Amino acid sequence: MAGVIFALFVIPLVEPHQSLLNSDWPALATGGALAVSDPAHLYDIRVQDAQQKRITGGEVLVARDEEGLLPFDMPPWVALLNAPFAALGTDVGGRLWILAGLVALAAGFLLLATPGRRIDSLPALAAVPTALAVVNAQTDGLVVLGIGAAWAMWNRDQPLAAGAALGLCLVKPQLVLPLGTALLVTRSWRVLAGWAGAGAALAALSALREPRWLLDWPRFLAAHAGRVGTELGPIQFVWSSGQPRSAQLAAAALVVLLAIAGVLLLAWRRPPNVAAGILVAGGLLAAPHALGSDLVLVPAALLVGRRGTWLAWILVSVLALVAALSKGTLVSTMAGTALVGMVLLQLRVTPAVSPAGL
Repeated sequence: MAGVIFALFVIPLVEPHQSLLNSDWPALATGGALAVSDPAHLYDIRVQDAQQKRITGGEVLVARDEEGLLPFDMPPWVALLNAPFAALGTDVGGRLWILAGLVALAAGFLLLATPGRRIDSLPALAAVPTALAVVNAQTDGLVVLGIGAAWAMWNRDQPLAAGAALGLCLVKPQLVLPLGTALLVTRSWRVLAGWAGAGAALAALSALREPRWLLDWPRFLAAHAGRVGTELGPIQFVWSSGQPRSAQLAAAALVVLLAIAGVLLLAWRRPPNVAAGILVAGGLLAAPHALGSDLVLVPAALLVGRRGTWLAWILVSVLALVAALSKGTLVSTMAGTALVGMVLLQLRVTPAVSPAGL
């Protein structure tokens, strides 16, 4: 296990230039570069295309479920965060970006592990979802760090600080919809106030750079929803239905709402750690956009729910690997959905792991 974790930290340092270009780094670097050089056109698909070709040297991505431009469709504050990394170029900035995300992920797992049993975070870090996040250069580590820091602050009876920590989750807000809804339903106003304050700070920072971003981003999302790779959750069945665009968007909204309601029902009247695990894992089912790298929320859910048995870690890695290898097909969606469903069931009905360990 230690060898696997060591390898994960070495991979960003030694992987070839082409592997970095085959990850999501070009999309992120496109946003980071445009945030500095041409902020008014951050969400202009033609400008993105030209910028990305400069980053890749004219090479065009060809994958099983994606071809051509990898659009930057993330929140504008992610572009600002990536800007200094993009300025360093792919071979330096890209590698540092991946390492920073991996460190954030490790810290998040540590914070989610039971106090006195931080070693329990090691199998979570060594699982296949971590490798998927590394090879895809994604921002999921920040999401897990935000959840972990919020959990730590909550347990210290510091709800405002917990909410502020959840601001890190806003790099991928689509992954925490059940968590946000649960806070509203339970009237956790101080946590929500901290979260809203963090969001307002990010929005203000973005608006200072370019006021149009806060309007351009949701419009860009609506135009490109369901067109960036194969989703790992049930939303994929909507995007692949062949229905008119308006019908797809309406059906997608219904699926998201039903998934959120189902996750909240599962979490209802559960112990706090179990409820937190269900809300974290359930975010993948309710997400309008979730890909393979987002599966790092699964080990995070097992950690906070104290359900990390060796069998669970093996199943997580096996199903995550199936989802990754079958990317671009409905097998990937079914494997991802089955994995999340398995974890939700285990959180709901299985007794907690004893303090003796995994």
